[in-house]
Amino acid sequence: MKPYSFPIAVSFLILFPFLLFAQSEMDNQKILSSEAPNLRFENLSLEDGMAQYSAQSIIQDSLGYIWVSTQGGLHRYNGYDFKIYNSAPFDSTSLSDNFTTVIEESSDGNIWVGTNNGGLNLFHRKSQSFTKYQHDPNDSTSISSGSIFDVYEASNGDLWVASSSAGVSRLPGGKGDKFIRYQHEPEQPNSLSSNFIYRITEDENGGIWIGSRAGINLIQPSTGNITRYLNDISDDGMVQEGFQIRDQYHSKIDPEIIWLASDNGLIRLNTSSGSYKRFLPPAQNISNNLDRARE
Repeated sequence: MKPYSFPIAVSFLILFPFLLFAQSEMDNQKILSSEAPNLRFENLSLEDGMAQYSAQSIIQDSLGYIWVSTQGGLHRYNGYDFKIYNSAPFDSTSLSDNFTTVIEESSDGNIWVGTNNGGLNLFHRKSQSFTKYQHDPNDSTSISSGSIFDVYEASNGDLWVASSSAGVSRLPGGKGDKFIRYQHEPEQPNSLSSNFIYRITEDENGGIWIGSRAGINLIQPSTGNITRYLNDISDDGMVQEGFQIRDQYHSKIDPEIIWLASDNGLIRLNTSSGSYKRFLPPAQNISNNLDRARE
């Protein structure tokens, strides 16, 4: 399954009523202003210089530039016009694949770029060039897949990369080219619950949370131990399909709580007890399928 695009503004609007309902459970704390913000939207399209309008992800970097991943290359917007980075045959310093899926700025100001079929790229600002990290089936230390769904730089500098078919790859310190793989192994309970990974986040203790097609997993980087949550286990010990966790938000009020955007509503997970509460919309015409969870 290939990464999919979605209208970002619409996704936030759909999630909004769920957050209102769920947050009302949190000691009745006032979290929203009674006055609606004054928002102004500007549409950018092919007429403004984009090569392709299907945005996969978008970030604003530390210098103020807007980066957009599309199916037609990596776009950088400076507030006036776009600069587009493409894959160029026989150029080892160009982007590996024009179908870009996810963007993450590194702590040193360079840009990590995931692609649909070309693996991972690191864009170097000074040289305006790319370093490619691609899957090699004959090298177990290469990145686990060419199809990248998420990229996350942890507080200790490790880079975590999510794939749609081969679990998670970890690049210690975000340096070098030797990855550590974490994957689903059917008969190993200390493995990921699924190889289809949607989202990677970090808690305040440095634990890495992996949202997947079959629940969510906690990886302890120091030991490699994995704890599974929200996945079903059959009598023979095989993992069944659980909640599909598309995104997760770590509560700043209670560190033990994670809010999860799933294919079946908004979930409030207590990581200490493993218990959870699911919130569904009161109206039947609102989808239960959520993509993002944010403050």
